[in-house]
Formats: sequence, C-alpha cells, structure tokens
Amino acid sequence: MVSKTYSFVFPSASAAKAAQAALSLETGQSYEKKATSKVQVKNNRVVFTSIGRDSGSLRASISGYTKLAEFLKKIENGA
Repeated sequence: MVSKTYSFVFPSASAAKAAQAALSLETGQSYEKKATSKVQVKNNRVVFTSIGRDSGSLRASISGYTKLAEFLKKIENGA
C-alpha cells in the first residue's frame, strides 16, 4: 500500500468546510476499490489522505480529487 497526503487552501474556513462537504460525497463509494481517500478540514485548508494498492491507483485518486478541488476553488473565487 502507498499513501499520500496533500492539501488545498481556500479563502476562508467556511469555504473549506463547504468544499469538504462536496468532496466527502466521493469518499467511500463502491468504485473506490483500488484507492480510498479521507477528507478533513484544518482552518482554511482541505486535507486529503489517499491510500492506494499501487502508485497508479494512488495517482488516479489524487488526480480525481485535485480536479474537483480546483473546480470548487474556481467557483469560490467567482471564476
């Protein structure tokens, strides 16, 4: 098993909590067979911890959450 922790900074703690709520809908789903993720809020940061069977599944998990987090940041910033 391999793991990686990474974070995204949001403009405020409330924005980070809203992002966590949206991202948490993806965690623990049946399609998360090769990699699982946990999403937490620390102040204005959303912190992800992904655990995968191998580096490929970990990379796919990170990529998916990164795209969604970046999209949520754009919405928060009014883009």
